[in-house]
Amino acid sequence: MIKNNDGTYAVSLNTENNIDFKKGDEIVVYFDGNIAETSPMQILKVYYITLKDES
Repeated sequence: MIKNNDGTYAVSLNTENNIDFKKGDEIVVYFDGNIAETSPMQILKVYYITLKDES
């Protein structure tokens, strides 16, 4: 689950990069731009999720 100022989103991605996301991490989600208007909203076609670079 991801929360931002626009709402809460359900996101899923099978990954091989072994990043251990923790509650409160700032992340970047690369996706096709489509969001399903369900509750919570769903980002269905995710290409990549990574931690936000603070530099």
